[in-house]
Amino acid sequence: MTDIVLETDLFKPVALTTAVNAFKPAESLVYSDLFAPRLHTADSETLLFDVLTGSEGILPNIRNHAPATVNDKTGRRAITMTAPRVAEKRQILTADLLRVRSYGSIATMMMMDRINYELRDMTNDVFRTLEYWSCGALRGKILDVDGTTTLIDFNVPDTHNLTLTSTDKWSDADSDPIGNLESWKQTVQEDTAGVINEWRCYCGFRVMNALLKNPSVQDKFKYTAGTQMAVSGDIPQLAGVTMLRHGGSFLDSNKVRRHYIDPDEIILVGLGNDTVDCMAAPIVDEDAQQGIGNIIVDTEGKFQPQVFYAKSWKEEDPSARWIKIEARVLPILRRPTSVLHAKVQ
Repeated sequence: MTDIVLETDLFKPVALTTAVNAFKPAESLVYSDLFAPRLHTADSETLLFDVLTGSEGILPNIRNHAPATVNDKTGRRAITMTAPRVAEKRQILTADLLRVRSYGSIATMMMMDRINYELRDMTNDVFRTLEYWSCGALRGKILDVDGTTTLIDFNVPDTHNLTLTSTDKWSDADSDPIGNLESWKQTVQEDTAGVINEWRCYCGFRVMNALLKNPSVQDKFKYTAGTQMAVSGDIPQLAGVTMLRHGGSFLDSNKVRRHYIDPDEIILVGLGNDTVDCMAAPIVDEDAQQGIGNIIVDTEGKFQPQVFYAKSWKEEDPSARWIKIEARVLPILRRPTSVLHAKVQ
């Protein structure tokens, strides 16, 4: 009887939700580095946030499932949109659970392992989606998994989307990556109306390889960071910019492998207190912890956002149990002029 009670408890929303929120992010360099530390919970599924831009125009009223856009407008503009929703569910047949139960005293532990495996795998799918959206936000436009449908366009200026050609490419011996970074930093600094506290550059893997072979970069570091570069295979800083290699990839809706950061691109970010944001909308589900809206209260009585919500339910024929996870998180680029995207190869 004890095992049956424990087995039932495993499928309660509170147990499943606690489990999925304890998992560490998979392949989420940009999301974990920039957006996750700024995660906070919205009061409703309609997100309201400011975009600080120096251009003109604002979007019309946004309806659910319609792509959101931020048009040109000087100063601070309040944007509203329905929070995106990602969810996945998987079926565990009762026959499978019966086979596990036949192992007697260790059955509950085996069942927990099976549930955790499915939950972790689905959680990784969501984290990959958040990483894809986070990289898209830094480019100025978040696309759906098909790579064409626009979820939100932050309107990064065209002058912040560059392509190097000929001998300017960083793989060319005569190129000047340090000079490029200094020039681009100046562009971002002049176009951004906010204070920049630090600089970060997310690089495709071929970009970092080209930098390591570039004569001007090698000459700069051969007497200082040469040993560290040889050990790590990366350049930690260049021109006052923290350089971060991103070689992660995913499969799109057509099962084609794509990289979060194109192997030949960089995204330069002038990071201030209000450059980026991250909002989590409440989950609309009657079984959600603390009622409709996935908000929990910690031991100090403070509201805390949870990225994931999870639940389970039974199906009669064929006899089975479903497990679902859901997240409603939006990475936000609040200052579109604080980023610069360049194809450098």
